[in-house]
Amino acid sequence: MLHDEFAMKRMGGLKRRIKKAKPSRGGLSMEEELRACRIELHEQSRLVSRLVHHELLPALAKVGIRILNYKDLNKKQSSQMKRYFRKSVVPVLTRLP
Repeated sequence: MLHDEFAMKRMGGLKRRIKKAKPSRGGLSMEEELRACRIELHEQSRLVSRLVHHELLPALAKVGIRILNYKDLNKKQSSQMKRYFRKSVVPVLTRLP
């Protein structure tokens, strides 16, 4: 998600620049720029959450696609998800040597 990349790269860079006290190119102090980024990210997060919960999930449910919370899975589904996670997700998250 672009939002995540922005938060990790841009805001991480701002935090490092605050420590080094380099001035911002936009005329704001590093603290002001970081604060503005946090406000914008909070607003984007609120909008995405509203979109997912009020539009995307109901639209998917109308065509028979339900996205469940892990706690709502039965034992068979839970077991299948654990296997899928170990086989398909963990290798992507694990750094290669």
